[in-house]
Amino acid sequence: MKAYIYKFFLATTILFAITSPCLAEDTIVLGDTSDKVLSILGKPRGKMKRGKTEYWSYPRGVVRIAENKVTYLNIKSKQEARKKETRRLAIIKSRADASRKAAEKREKQLKEGAAARNVKLKDEEFQNLPPAEQLEFWTGFQKTYPETNVSGIIEKLQKIINKADEPEEKSEREILLETIESKQSELDEWIQKAKTISAGRTWARKYHLARNELEGELVVLRKKLSEMPKE
Repeated sequence: MKAYIYKFFLATTILFAITSPCLAEDTIVLGDTSDKVLSILGKPRGKMKRGKTEYWSYPRGVVRIAENKVTYLNIKSKQEARKKETRRLAIIKSRADASRKAAEKREKQLKEGAAARNVKLKDEEFQNLPPAEQLEFWTGFQKTYPETNVSGIIEKLQKIINKADEPEEKSEREILLETIESKQSELDEWIQKAKTISAGRTWARKYHLARNELEGELVVLRKKLSEMPKE
């Protein structure tokens, strides 16, 4: 029975030693010499010195050396380091794949947008639609295909719409007619007041001055109107 227990214990110990990353490979412990560190981990990737203490950095971790002895270490096993490196490479690959897919999607969208834009520009029925309807389409198009430039088309349509909304400029004849109408209305008001108001000399003098002035202006304006070519 004792022999069986001894054999079981021995087999378990050997199996643990084989499978454990800490025992299956050379390890470093506190107090080990710097030479041992170099023999196991090799030349450090970087060194940082603070007084008599040095910090050696490795892909697997950090070792602190003071007076050629290990005073601190944080070193991962080879198995842990491989797992970390595998994760790092997987992240890099994932990011590269995402970037490639985004570039492919953008390229596809650019081609689709350019093709759709050219089709509409050649569509006579669409070109005959009111500018407001065309503008609505291109505004939606820009949201769907932001990489396809249609800003020039939108700007042109907006100018057309704005110009159509502006009031038409009045001709010189129309302006003159409105001026004559306004002056005649002002003269009629003075005449009406003179019929209804009983006033003294001061108001009468003011009335005659205003009437003479308005009648003189109307004569000039009507003469100018008669000399203008009819539209």
